[in-house]
Amino acid sequence: MRLMLKGGVRLDPDGSDGLISITAELLKKGTATRKAEHIAEEIEFLGSSINVSTSYDYVSLSSEFLKINFQDGLKVFADVVMNPTFPSSEVDKEIKKRFAEIDAALEEPNAIISAAFLKEIFEGHPYGKVLKGRKRSLLNIDQNTIKWHYKKYFVPNNSLLVLFGDFDKTEMLGQLKNAFADWKKGDELKFESKEQKYFSGRQLIIIDKPDVTQTQIRFGNKGMKVNDKDHYAVQVANTVFGTGFTSRLVEEIRVKRSLSYGASSSFAAYQDGGTYSISTFTKNSTVKEVFDVLFTELKKYREKGPTDKEILKSKNYLIGDFARDLQSPEMLTMYMADMIFYKRGENYLADWVNNIRNVTRREIEKVIQKYFLMDDLLMMIVTNSSEVKPQVESYGKIKEVNYLSVWE
Repeated sequence: MRLMLKGGVRLDPDGSDGLISITAELLKKGTATRKAEHIAEEIEFLGSSINVSTSYDYVSLSSEFLKINFQDGLKVFADVVMNPTFPSSEVDKEIKKRFAEIDAALEEPNAIISAAFLKEIFEGHPYGKVLKGRKRSLLNIDQNTIKWHYKKYFVPNNSLLVLFGDFDKTEMLGQLKNAFADWKKGDELKFESKEQKYFSGRQLIIIDKPDVTQTQIRFGNKGMKVNDKDHYAVQVANTVFGTGFTSRLVEEIRVKRSLSYGASSSFAAYQDGGTYSISTFTKNSTVKEVFDVLFTELKKYREKGPTDKEILKSKNYLIGDFARDLQSPEMLTMYMADMIFYKRGENYLADWVNNIRNVTRREIEKVIQKYFLMDDLLMMIVTNSSEVKPQVESYGKIKEVNYLSVWE
């Protein structure tokens, strides 16, 4: 069972980053008839859990129950969704937890660069909020703002519920209507669509953390939106370049040169924006060498593209991975919910394998030129600036920031 409520991070008001994710997380921390510990005990007794997550586009709650326990599980699930009370003690506890998580993340270079990269990529965009919250924004969140946020956005006409299992459709619809009968409708959500920033030229941001001996590296730019026509070709092209242990990036950076344990490239696509990024890390003394390898590989890929063998291997890898995912009821439910939520079309899953198989070399070469950029790039490193800056000064216009500023 997976419930999705549209909106996600973009619903956070200015200066209140983290509000939507805190509201979602606190749903299971107490209702009008159940305290937090009672919810946890009931769900555990039923051999399950209620998992909550927040994305750029939605909040989701998911759970699974044995068939014989479903009616009892549904009662708790519906209660959590419809009747949260957001006790002040739980609000205070969650906000203190967020502060502690930020302090812990500030000691993790990978966490620092991941947050800073997304913040920069989506600057000025509705997705530009920090999902878990910033230190200043957390101070603006209290029980009243959470209750207001819940009442306005956590409504049935803003939701999608997907169930997968062995049940009678008519009987199940009756159970669901009964369970959610008291859930009141709200205003229709309308979002302003805003164009995402594109990084022109090479821009290098150095996040200075003087105590690190390894440098975290991100290259990237604006990516593509969900349902972009380039979706399938990009999957094939990216798998060749930077997915898995046989990709070009791993071969050149890890296998041949032992500059890093791992290197990858990825695309994340959302309703109104997306990201393209290359990720790796290395010793402070070898940052320039890694930069050189990345630009060399990008140049080579743009000029010559993949081999026929690489294309076939990439397609087989993607198809195998997809088939394994669909063996899991949880993953299949997630795919179905995603397909409906993003209006991908009812044949999306049925046609996925053939759409990957039918990607042509011409389509791959076209998306390589469009997305695998080397002259228009946001480059970011978390490093000891005094030690590493001289190695990278020639790569682009430099901006330096202190690592503490990422979650201020």
